[in-house]
Amino acid sequence: MIGRSLVAILVVGCFAPLLNANDSAQTRALLLARNQEFQQAVIRVSERVYTAVGFGLSPVSMIVGDDGLVIIDAGLDLASGKRVLAEFRKITDQPVKAIVFTHSHRDHTGGAGAFAQDGTEVWAREPFNTEERLFQEAGLTIARKRGFRQFGVLVPEDEIKHVGIGARYFPESAASAPELTGPVMPTHTFSNGGTTLNVAGLELELVAASGETSDQLFVWFDAERVVFAGDNFYKSWPNLYAIRGTGYRDVRAWIGSLTSMLQRNPHRLVGGHTRPIVGEVRVLEVLTMRIPAQSCH
Repeated sequence: MIGRSLVAILVVGCFAPLLNANDSAQTRALLLARNQEFQQAVIRVSERVYTAVGFGLSPVSMIVGDDGLVIIDAGLDLASGKRVLAEFRKITDQPVKAIVFTHSHRDHTGGAGAFAQDGTEVWAREPFNTEERLFQEAGLTIARKRGFRQFGVLVPEDEIKHVGIGARYFPESAASAPELTGPVMPTHTFSNGGTTLNVAGLELELVAASGETSDQLFVWFDAERVVFAGDNFYKSWPNLYAIRGTGYRDVRAWIGSLTSMLQRNPHRLVGGHTRPIVGEVRVLEVLTMRIPAQSCH
């Protein structure tokens, strides 16, 4: 219980950074510096890979193929997805041939309607959406309220600048309320192990990678040595237990998934939140914790 409580405290510190008069100057400086992670930008990660950050809670990535695009994760809602797509359209007008969900959390799937076209393949890992199903099967409805608390949604805007892993989001605000649309569900799935996706002249390896969720996968783009880690990595303390009340997250499986990424010797790392990391040495450092994790700043 002590260990779990400690994890919860650390996670709160990363997810809901509050600014008040009692904060030290150093703490305020660190929290404000963290805003740099969420400045809106489309970052060119490699020759064919672009990642949009700061448009919502999680990044959206685009891989440019010979005659089409692959989108890795889709953001929180239709409105933010449309904003990202508008930026991607400044780079290419190719059709979206495939969307890959690294896992089923809504902040990675909710914007898929902005990208999906007739014939777009949508890839995910089974059993998809297990976390939400567990809540439903248990008849639990508290998760949404606790999620609002976890991310500081109801904290006054001038007291919270970001949520540690992404830009601040105000679902109760009329100006930024999510545009609702029917969910875009996977059309293609796999279970354990992995599968290879060949589309638009691209070859991508989709690898089962349990960690933050049991339906997590990572995408390996060998041609440019890019790994899309999903929520198994971002620049923060690993969310081993979400205080909104998620089920136990298997730490050993999570470590195994990170090991599987390392075995591919990635030179570029796109996490499920925060900005991408570029450079073989730096990627190795952060995935092996050979330097301080610098959580929360």
